[in-house]
Amino acid sequence: MQGNTDESDDEDGDGDGERLVDCPAGTIVAPPVPEDGKVTTDNIGSGGQKTQEGRKSKGKQKATAKSKGKEKRKEQEGSKSNVGEKVVAASKGKEKRVSTSKRGSITIFRVIIRLVWAHNVEEELALIASSKYRYPIISVDTEFPGVIFHSDKHYSTLTISERYSLMKLNVDALNLIQLGFTLSDPSGNLLDLGSSGLFLFAWEFNFNDFNLNSDLHSPDSINLLRSSGVDFERNRMEGIDSHWFACLLVN
Repeated sequence: MQGNTDESDDEDGDGDGERLVDCPAGTIVAPPVPEDGKVTTDNIGSGGQKTQEGRKSKGKQKATAKSKGKEKRKEQEGSKSNVGEKVVAASKGKEKRVSTSKRGSITIFRVIIRLVWAHNVEEELALIASSKYRYPIISVDTEFPGVIFHSDKHYSTLTISERYSLMKLNVDALNLIQLGFTLSDPSGNLLDLGSSGLFLFAWEFNFNDFNLNSDLHSPDSINLLRSSGVDFERNRMEGIDSHWFACLLVN
């Protein structure tokens, strides 16, 4: 009963390379016959050793091929990840990144913050109004100069009504510094202004109501806002009057 012979190790093609014999179970492998035609125990041992060495060599070649295949796939995945990165310039001079992971590759989206001042507030509100039907969900974020009134009780023990009253007390006593607007559709996609998702936008409205020299504020909150990039002097000179903004918003 004969097995399948693999002569792929015969590099020069002259038939003198090692032959690896793939034998099914129960097959007897005949040792190589020496030139004198005599078969001895030494010859049998030599033949078996060569066969084992050949199989080991073949196994190493297969392992090397698999390793190269894995490395190639990693390189391809890396190149796909690089191509998938979407990079845009930010109008604010700094970028807020929203990263999502899909099948091991990371796609980076950079959200452009549109800065709104007194000179462009009407134009930006008109742009928001034109997008409200496609992006009907509005998220609002406010920046006030800290918390100046506190409760005598621990916050965790306050009722919902007490929490609201405390928050309202602070809001009514403080002047608004910034207001953030973010529009999204029912699926959670941010406004892209017709860029097919390449550009994502949000708004930052800057107000001139707060006067650092005379208005109530928390020093720690002011330091935090300054470290985040808030320019209180510019807000006073170029910011939006909140009463005018309210009229524009309802109209």
